[in-house]
Amino acid sequence: MKRKILKASIFLMIIAFIMGACERDFDDINTNPNAVIDVPAAYLLPGTIEEIADRMNSSYEMLQCTDNWVQHVAIYNDWNPMQRFEVDKFRMYMFTSMYTGALLDINVLIKKALEENEPGLYGIGLTLHALGFSLVTDAFGDIPYTEALKLTGSESINKPIYDSQELIYRALIDTLTRANSILKSVDNVNLDDGYDPIYDGNVLMWRKFANSLKVRMLMRASAKMDISSDLSAIINDPDEFPLFENNDESAFYTYSGNGVGNDYPLASIFENNLATGGVRISKTLVDYMLSTNDPRLPFYAETNYEGQYVGLSHFIATTGDEVANAFSNLKTELGARDRTIELYEYSELMFLLAEASLKGFIVADAYQYYNNAINGSCQKFGVPLAGITTFLAGSGAFNNSLDQIYWQKWVALYMQGYEAWAEQRRTQVPDLQIPLNALYDVIPYRFFYPESEDVLNKENKDGAAAKLSNGDELDSKLWWMN
Repeated sequence: MKRKILKASIFLMIIAFIMGACERDFDDINTNPNAVIDVPAAYLLPGTIEEIADRMNSSYEMLQCTDNWVQHVAIYNDWNPMQRFEVDKFRMYMFTSMYTGALLDINVLIKKALEENEPGLYGIGLTLHALGFSLVTDAFGDIPYTEALKLTGSESINKPIYDSQELIYRALIDTLTRANSILKSVDNVNLDDGYDPIYDGNVLMWRKFANSLKVRMLMRASAKMDISSDLSAIINDPDEFPLFENNDESAFYTYSGNGVGNDYPLASIFENNLATGGVRISKTLVDYMLSTNDPRLPFYAETNYEGQYVGLSHFIATTGDEVANAFSNLKTELGARDRTIELYEYSELMFLLAEASLKGFIVADAYQYYNNAINGSCQKFGVPLAGITTFLAGSGAFNNSLDQIYWQKWVALYMQGYEAWAEQRRTQVPDLQIPLNALYDVIPYRFFYPESEDVLNKENKDGAAAKLSNGDELDSKLWWMN
């Protein structure tokens, strides 16, 4: 029954968005007793979280584009469009589906939580608001924010302006500060079983998520903002700003795998990966992990038909005539229908704090943060303790360099395409070779604005595109990039 309510809610919101874009009358929808505004806030939470997880793990934008672009995976065929940066503007679902789905749901959740006097749900909603909008702006740059989602009532805005990424970042960082403060005032969130699939209503865990997400956003903006005081305040006052302390506290979402709409979105890709085609682990990643004797490799990929780990190259065209299984498949378990995925994990936070320490943003032990990051990443994948110890005593030992932190974070973010792409764009590590026959001479910096905006909001979209360094192109830099 819960899932039917959620699906109905999402459907109604999509209809409302489309009608608003066409400047039609909302009165009938606004007075409909079955409309989404009458859904209790708690009902929206599980579906909203699943929507965000789905967008972060999509076949097209995550796997074929971002995870492919950062050379975690490679696509097996002659001239793969996404591998050569030939992107379909019509399929920019991180924009279209987030605005008509998760972001709209979160907006309703926040309003309903206030009406219902549920501060815990309100704080959770603010945290998800920051996560959702950060994903969209990190993929596109300037996007609708201050006027977005105002689809009904006297303040209805059907053609929202595009705000600068700087404004959005500063607003989201403030939102996370407010979320932490609100959640601190609450003992617990009263939710039925299953209505919070991440933390089961545990307010402290949601505070840790909000503050850890704030660290991510501060570090991402560190080339454009003075973040030292904000970061130091977080690190020096763990009671006021608690952070993830181990893997178990990461923001993980687990798909049920029940086959009725809650399967891991990439499961069918894994199940249909043909012996001589489909997706393979990238040669760039495999070669680096082999060179460092990385103990995570057996948990990332299967061996090929000769029992070796062999990645598929981005720089040599394949024809389909190669020996079956010459290249290593992705690890089968990573495509399980009931897979647990990362919205934001402990090891990423530890890498960020190690970087912050080396750069002097905070006074802390970069060595300890780095070791925590490696331990967290390896443990998540199931690497035995002995293997972790050997790695940290050998080729994985911290050498006090930013490059090592960046390289190891790139390895750790395997199958987290959006985050790996964001960090590679920010740090430019690894300095990746451009694939064969690429249409651009850089790894893409952003996605195109979706083609639908030419119909729904062309004037404002064109204005935003004109502010980009190269217009609405994949090689236009985002605000937070150097």
